[in-house]
Amino acid sequence: MSVRIDRWRKVLGTALLTGMVLGSGLGAQPAADEDASRHGIFIETLDVTLVNVEVVVTENGRPVTDLTRDDFEVFDDGEPVAITNFHRVENGRRVAPAGDGEPAPQPVPLANEHSAVIVLVDNAFLSPTSRRAVFDALAQRLDGLIERGAQVMVASKDQAIKIEQRFTRDRREVDAVLDRLSRRAGSGNLDDSTEGRIVREVELGASPGTVGPGGLDLGEADAVATYSRAQTFAAEIFQKVRRSSVVTRGFLGSLAGLPGRKVLLYVADRLPLRPGELPLSVWAAKYARAYGDQVGFTTVQDVIDEFDTSQELLELIADASASGVVFYPIGNGRNAAMRAISAANDSAVGTASFALQNVTQENQGLRFLARGTGGEAAVDVSSTDWLLDRLESDVSAYYSLGYPAPHGGDGKTHRIKVRVKRPGVEVRYLETYRAKTADQQMSDRTVAALFFDAGDNPLDVRLLLGDAERQKDGTYLQPIEIRFPIANLVLLPEADNHSGNVSIFVVVRDDKGRMSPPTKVPVPVTIPNANMLAAMSQIASYRTNLRMRRGEQSIAVSVRDDLAAKSSTVGTRVRLGKAKGKG
Repeated sequence: MSVRIDRWRKVLGTALLTGMVLGSGLGAQPAADEDASRHGIFIETLDVTLVNVEVVVTENGRPVTDLTRDDFEVFDDGEPVAITNFHRVENGRRVAPAGDGEPAPQPVPLANEHSAVIVLVDNAFLSPTSRRAVFDALAQRLDGLIERGAQVMVASKDQAIKIEQRFTRDRREVDAVLDRLSRRAGSGNLDDSTEGRIVREVELGASPGTVGPGGLDLGEADAVATYSRAQTFAAEIFQKVRRSSVVTRGFLGSLAGLPGRKVLLYVADRLPLRPGELPLSVWAAKYARAYGDQVGFTTVQDVIDEFDTSQELLELIADASASGVVFYPIGNGRNAAMRAISAANDSAVGTASFALQNVTQENQGLRFLARGTGGEAAVDVSSTDWLLDRLESDVSAYYSLGYPAPHGGDGKTHRIKVRVKRPGVEVRYLETYRAKTADQQMSDRTVAALFFDAGDNPLDVRLLLGDAERQKDGTYLQPIEIRFPIANLVLLPEADNHSGNVSIFVVVRDDKGRMSPPTKVPVPVTIPNANMLAAMSQIASYRTNLRMRRGEQSIAVSVRDDLAAKSSTVGTRVRLGKAKGKG
């Protein structure tokens, strides 16, 4: 919409961009776009999407820090690309590239070089005994991460993500949260006990051909019953992994707009790729030849394929790559090993051998996530120190390679390959990326502000709240006002006016984790030439109403000057209705 300067003065004594009500519910719908009729000079806007690849290079486990731009080769979807931006990061600080006579590279457009370390505790796949061991190891190494420029956040996951501690560099705050979480019970042991019980039932079941009273084939009866229980268990774990993946993927989306290197310390004992493989393998060894036809059994592999979780984990890896997040799974595989030993009671069916193989496959999901995102995994408490050593090194020493995306912001996923010409080195990096449009990037940044510090505010945006009004349906209409100085905008001269474009993005999240989709409102700005001098001292204001539920709400707003490609993001919280507990 176009608004003249004289009308702004009449309304507020400042500039006013008239706000439209953004629909109902948590989702906010923008007003219909209005075409701004432009006359005068021809303007071409060129959006350039820059891909930044963060590369960790090691040799014999030690970081390699003396490479130059010429030591790297980058391929995008198999095609070589020129590295236009290059620098090395050490302890959160950019280090100038080496090389005699080499021109200084252009600045890489990152808000900062600090690493974000997110500790995500998966209660569904973590046993109580593992908690204390893993958390004690983490607590002892926090100083090293923080000294290397990392901010640390702690979150837990059940049916949804709960932020236990926002980003901080205060060791004591993180220690307190980890200590509290270490005493919290999870559901990880329940799966172990259920799986062990089914295996034991198979072991103790009647052998094939055992005849009971009345000629009943006891072996067949036990085979049918235990096979059903094994299949049900596999299906339940498959659904559990799927739900866990969906929740984690939603959380990764909130991290996409966070600047800098992002590391997810995923705390879990296991993440099965083939749920139910242990009880089904034990069952097959004892009963498949005699009773496979009765239950529709073909091979263990055919049955396990029905519950294979690799596709769910591949989607998780794709979303992690799109958000620039590297997985470092950490857990205590000792629980699985102890289960394998305790299961070694029936050498006739090779239970111990199956159980030991199961330990490996249950850890494969964690290794799969690490390998797919360029991270590392420690699946036993004895490897925890090694993993944290690698993590400290990785967050403090890496290379940033930048190049213009050949595909622009097409929204598709593309593959990256990085080669280092020096022999004998190990190279790790995110192997895919999603070429997001400028609007998608702004949406990511706005969502991130619901959870994290919004960062810089170059447009000097302010977010003000009015008095909310309760509606008949129990929701609340919350007025908001977004203000920013007109002098901070780029306005281009036309025949009679100076014109620009502002895009406003709004997103809301309630205290139960429900979030509206990011809403974009395009706001053309037109100022008559005669009023330009006065306008430079005016404050532009955009007003709108958000319909929200009762309870605590987080609101995030981004304002982008489309011509200058400059943006600001701000956030606030509001409690609607009567307070329950601490407000």
